[in-house]
Amino acid sequence: MQILSAYEAGAKIVKVYPVSALGGIRYISALKKPFPQIPLVASQGITIDSIGEYILQGASSVVLSDAIFDKEAIAEYNFEKIFKLAHSAALLGNKAVKR
Repeated sequence: MQILSAYEAGAKIVKVYPVSALGGIRYISALKKPFPQIPLVASQGITIDSIGEYILQGASSVVLSDAIFDKEAIAEYNFEKIFKLAHSAALLGNKAVKR
């Protein structure tokens, strides 16, 4: 398995990409059962609303580029919207970690 190989080769954290195509939250949960010692970062297709569940199921962190960098907001140079999305994501992530 690539995750174990990466960890044994010295990776401090392993990126699981594309997590949504592999099963999303359930896939992260399934990976943590045999590999509880391996920190995982979930990437691709994650929504702001699902941050907490990914963290609760064992992801050490998540990548939210599509969720934060909204295409419409970028096209309109609406940096306030991007800031609000990022701020919301940070608050939800922090809340999930503290559970």
